[in-house]
Amino acid sequence: MEALRQWRPVVKGATPTAAADNPTAGGRHERAMMAALLVNMSVGTTLGYASVSMPGLKLEPWYSLPHTTPENQWVADVLPLGAAAGALLSGLLLHLLGQRRTLLLSAFGLINVWICIVASNSVIMLFIGRVTCGVCLGVSTNSVSLYIIDVALPAKRTLFGGLAEVALSMGMLAAYVLGGLAWRITAIMFTLALVPVFMLHSYVVESPRWFATKGRYCDSNTAMVRLYGDDVPTDFRYSRSGEDSNISTMGRQKAARRLSVCLLLSLLQNLSWAQLVLLRAIQVVGPLVDAILPRESASLVLVVHVSCATMFAVLTRCIGRRQLLIISSVLVAATYSILRPFDHVGFSRSSPAQASAPRWDAMGSVGMLLLAYSVGLCHVPPLVIGELIPLKKWRYLSASVIWVWRWLITFVMVHFGVDVLGTGDHKSLSLAFGLVLLPVAAAAIPFLPETEGRTLAAIHRDE
Repeated sequence: MEALRQWRPVVKGATPTAAADNPTAGGRHERAMMAALLVNMSVGTTLGYASVSMPGLKLEPWYSLPHTTPENQWVADVLPLGAAAGALLSGLLLHLLGQRRTLLLSAFGLINVWICIVASNSVIMLFIGRVTCGVCLGVSTNSVSLYIIDVALPAKRTLFGGLAEVALSMGMLAAYVLGGLAWRITAIMFTLALVPVFMLHSYVVESPRWFATKGRYCDSNTAMVRLYGDDVPTDFRYSRSGEDSNISTMGRQKAARRLSVCLLLSLLQNLSWAQLVLLRAIQVVGPLVDAILPRESASLVLVVHVSCATMFAVLTRCIGRRQLLIISSVLVAATYSILRPFDHVGFSRSSPAQASAPRWDAMGSVGMLLLAYSVGLCHVPPLVIGELIPLKKWRYLSASVIWVWRWLITFVMVHFGVDVLGTGDHKSLSLAFGLVLLPVAAAAIPFLPETEGRTLAAIHRDE
């Protein structure tokens, strides 16, 4: 009888009967977020694939598009348009299917898209692959961002929320590193890169908040135990008893004000024009240095960007979101006004010719632009946007609209920005970029509430 009284059954999910030193006692939320970051890293390869693969694609006998602009740029530039469509679709998918199933569905779709690109034997098939690549990109980026913001504990939300954007840059870096291979081999490797996502799918637990918004509080309790074990966040505890005061409806004026700030933050991120350099790194950086190949120089630039962005994502909690945004915006504006990086850059959509002599001043100005962007404009806007959008009504629709806005700006910047930079007065353009960026920063940053260390419910109730 004494043995029966002392017996404690092993309960799956890390209930309070689990030992404190048991790895399951803390739940699986960190592994769930790491799996989500792996999805973002995998879809990030689609952003850099066009820059490294277009020279090889143009050599295919079935590639019938003219090798002159603007006809030859659509294979690369159609990706942001597909991403805008995918971001719009993601709002409906997230509402109906939840974040876990939407995230895994986008990863499964991307596998099929890469297979389509590998099997391409016509321009039409290649276009279909690129457009659907963009759709999967738009769905997954919105899903991963919301999932990490919803699941992360307040103390960890800053780090993992910032790394969501860095993971996209890591995917671009992988595309440039592997760009020396044949374009079909590269696509096959990117297909295989998604396999670990499904091997880790059991760690991706549905967000308890999504269950709570559907009134499925029993499922929300189960998801909380699987994610957090004994350490359930305070803003989820209300749903244990069936109450939803933690996700009360936000007033219309307050919601409109916060959505306006989110749109300004997304615009501010793109006004740095660093995305144009990252998406076309081989064509931008390649002609500036003769000591190494264009792909290697582009990879080096991406390594510096990813390293700096990761470092500042780690330091965001210590320095602060507003401070990093202010520093990054001022640095980008100063880079445009003083160094004028686009004075030295000639954007080419074909295979770039190597420079006859290294242009270290040009490399320094382009590198400084990316460093300034990596300080805060890279990772802070998506993090803050995920924290500010409403929790209950229109959360998924609001997030999808903001991502549509971002991808449309990216398309305009990539598709038309090259022509603007190629025909205008660079000195005037550089000054204009800085003068436009600073007012947008001044309009958005002062209205950011303090979100560090606070639950989403507390941020939501803050007036």
